[in-house]
Amino acid sequence: MKKDQLSHFIPSRLQLIYTHGENQTDLVYSSAFSGYIDAGTGAELFTVRQYRKWRWKPISLTPGGKVVKVTNEQDAKRIYESEFGMSLKGSTFKGVHNETESVYFSPDEKELFYTKDGDVIGFKIYSNAPPQKGQATLSEKQVLEKAVQFMQPYLKQEEKEFYYILNTDEENPNQYVVEFVPSVEGLPLLYGRCIVVSVNGFTGKITEYFQKLDQKPAKLPDKRKAVSIDAAAKALLAKPTELLYIYPFINGERLAKPVLVYSIDVNDIDALTGQVKE
Repeated sequence: MKKDQLSHFIPSRLQLIYTHGENQTDLVYSSAFSGYIDAGTGAELFTVRQYRKWRWKPISLTPGGKVVKVTNEQDAKRIYESEFGMSLKGSTFKGVHNETESVYFSPDEKELFYTKDGDVIGFKIYSNAPPQKGQATLSEKQVLEKAVQFMQPYLKQEEKEFYYILNTDEENPNQYVVEFVPSVEGLPLLYGRCIVVSVNGFTGKITEYFQKLDQKPAKLPDKRKAVSIDAAAKALLAKPTELLYIYPFINGERLAKPVLVYSIDVNDIDALTGQVKE
């Protein structure tokens, strides 16, 4: 296809979101795709086996409002085992503390447990075992259900609407990582405010839980003033766009023959000015 035909394929691959930095919150159109578009079909292609899914999907949850407190190493071990169903196999945690946050770790440092102001905010388990071979027994839908079931009890009452992305771990294709970000004014709010739940695709075991939902920004850009998604796509396509060959991965296998693609700038577009961010 000719370059001007790309305008039919790009708008559906953009997503309006809030991004929260240190000093302000921006409204942007996120380029929610790999950057490679098949020059013949308009399909999205990938140059890596384990590709990332960029589009955030909405989900409604039922918060439980449960708060778990920990004050010392003994508390940490008790909560880790009784509340979250883990086992230190007779070992104990050691703790490192600052004014507000504590990290408790097992003797081999393969299991970590986190608190903030005495409230449990997560844990992470590192495994020495090699990744299991073969197809994971849990579907992506089942993984999401496992993650939601686990995290819902600990959500605050006002935390009812989220957006999520479900990806595989970069080092283990059968370890799933589900990220949840708050829905604010009906849009995803990224950076600094998230919940991460990792799920083993064979056993369904939760291997990581981490939540750090800061206060919602006091001031948000007015989404009613955003340029149209077509204008955002036009701005993206105004940047240099290469026509080149790649060997894409299809269903986890690299094709033997190259495919002609358009390589497109995947930077965000400022939704208020319509300019591509550098």
